[in-house]
Amino acid sequence: MSHLTNKNDAAVLATGATVPLMGVIMDDAATLAATTLAAGYRHLICPPAALPAVRAAVAQSETKDVFVTLLLSAPAASTLAQVAQAALPVDLLVIDSAAAADRQAAAAACARHQAKAWGALGEPAEAERPASSLTLLPLGVTAQFAPVVQAAQAAGRPVATNLPFGRGDLALLRPLRRMAERYGKTPAQIVVRWLLQRGILPWLPAANAQELSAWGDVFDFELSFHDTQVLEALDGRPMAPRKHRRH
Repeated sequence: MSHLTNKNDAAVLATGATVPLMGVIMDDAATLAATTLAAGYRHLICPPAALPAVRAAVAQSETKDVFVTLLLSAPAASTLAQVAQAALPVDLLVIDSAAAADRQAAAAACARHQAKAWGALGEPAEAERPASSLTLLPLGVTAQFAPVVQAAQAAGRPVATNLPFGRGDLALLRPLRRMAERYGKTPAQIVVRWLLQRGILPWLPAANAQELSAWGDVFDFELSFHDTQVLEALDGRPMAPRKHRRH
């Protein structure tokens, strides 16, 4: 992934649809969607309640080829019925559920052309197929999900993670903090770059234009092999401050 040149380089899903590698989660779509598009991002990720505001922002924007991902929780079937009734199309459905019924509802929605593809949290057991086009990880540190990542990438299925980077915990890891200082970046930017070099799609939270700008500032450097090894050693370590020992 070291060849990446901008925030809108894309991965190809099994259906042939292309998804920009870096997406922005719309926690407050009413104000953030237009700002995100103006900042040059083309991938907006939102829950069902925010979808009308996202679609309105896309319609009013001059940005072309915007990709919209809808995050669904259980029960998915009823929510998808409401979305279909509102006639609000999306590109990718992602189910935050391990239930076979929810995955089947997403697959059926794609068959009805409600979306181009669907993804799921982790991977279902073989008996719970149909298989998804994208695997979502619940955490940005992925050591505990290594088999899932390896299986997905071996099958050519993109892997995404929606860890809320930049909420403070990452700076508590001293090796990561020192690495960030050396590169002139924030710890969160180091992790985003590491994910990109590993071939994992980061889905990023942002509240304002400044945060959006910071997330995009990860394409002017490349982590060395040694640094990636350090990060892999940190991967999965609890992000909590270490207590000082009394002497």
